[in-house]
Amino acid sequence: SVCAEDAPTGLFVDGIIHSRAVINWDNMNSSICIVDQYRIQYRVVGASAWMSKTMGAPIGSCGANGTTGNNRIDKLILDLTGETDYEYRMKAWYCGGGSSAWTSIHTFTTATICPNVGNLAVYGATPTKATFTWDASNGVYSFVRLKARVDSISNPTDPDWFQIGGMGVSYGTNTKDKNGLTPGETYRGQARAFCDPNGGAYFSLTWTPLVYWTQPTVRVEGGGAIANLEVYPNPSRDVFN
Repeated sequence: SVCAEDAPTGLFVDGIIHSRAVINWDNMNSSICIVDQYRIQYRVVGASAWMSKTMGAPIGSCGANGTTGNNRIDKLILDLTGETDYEYRMKAWYCGGGSSAWTSIHTFTTATICPNVGNLAVYGATPTKATFTWDASNGVYSFVRLKARVDSISNPTDPDWFQIGGMGVSYGTNTKDKNGLTPGETYRGQARAFCDPNGGAYFSLTWTPLVYWTQPTVRVEGGGAIANLEVYPNPSRDVFN
């Protein structure tokens, strides 16, 4: 029997978010056909130029006597644009030098862009506690992650940032406290919304703009008494103006 060198079949797309998608197809290897290489071409609907992803390069990568096939059945496509229609097609090259025709054109649409939280603000509620607030004025999301660090750090690295609210604060809650801060210290913070409850890559395009605040210093609250106050030198004769 001779390999018919068929074009890939069973094409479909899943794992779609605003910036990526996974293209799937059937394994085209058989007892008489051994795949050397697959190629995907994709583009925004209406564009003229194709972008390409190749699985199994270069051509002629078959094993000894052409017995080792290319068993890929999916490909992650990155750097897509949200809320956009794409079209794609595939082609296969087979061990022995032949190739299929291109498949018919298939289409998919990327997900909406995940909205970030709006109006992020923070203030020092006590000398050691800050309160973050925000709203959902930009749209519905799943949860928000907050991070902050000391503002004065030179050449900061990722470990200098700390999380506020653990792995995230669920949609519908618009405030979060952070304890254990240093009185009088200045900090900076940011937030990013996620639209998949499991996390992953479906998040807002950027972090919010930075917000800055300075923790209040420790002070004596009004109405408190100070015991054993002494002033040196003491020319006051116990009279204070």
